[in-house]
Amino acid sequence: YKLFVEKSHQILKKDGLLGLVLPSGIYADLGSGALRKLFYENYEILELCGFINKKPIFEDVHKQFKFCTILLRKGKPAKKFLARFNEYDDEILQNFRKTSFTYDRDLIEMSSPDSLSILECKDKMDQTIVQKQYKFPRLQQHEWNLEPSREFNMTDDAKLFHTNDVGLPLFQGDMIHMFTDSFSSPT
Repeated sequence: YKLFVEKSHQILKKDGLLGLVLPSGIYADLGSGALRKLFYENYEILELCGFINKKPIFEDVHKQFKFCTILLRKGKPAKKFLARFNEYDDEILQNFRKTSFTYDRDLIEMSSPDSLSILECKDKMDQTIVQKQYKFPRLQQHEWNLEPSREFNMTDDAKLFHTNDVGLPLFQGDMIHMFTDSFSSPT
């Protein structure tokens, strides 16, 4: 689909409209980041509606497959567009402008500055909650002064574990059975 989108971009004139049915990866997958950047820089996104093929809308496509309809106008990019996500029935498109919510592109730049992925918000309230969350630093940002790490691993960190009854016993998940810690002796 990426080649088809690129070709559509090449042949579409300024102020031309482009409507497509595409896999949802166009707005979410890391590999489609360059196409999203192309859209954000060269198009006004008018409408974006994400579907799950549960109805199914497409009979020969798996019922969990996600796809979208997207309507674009080539020209000056806009900061907002109409959106809905996780829809099951294509009838929603009949009154899309009345039932959709306005998606703010600032959220895309806040939540996914590198890949420009679009978060699937259920409605305007979900979007408002997510925007409030992104006003605070994320855990991986330097303001928290945290260094990500992992938990102990019995193989990689073997030098840290004693086997001669020194210190507290160490339990692994496979040593605990049906709410009892005496299923197996601790190492």
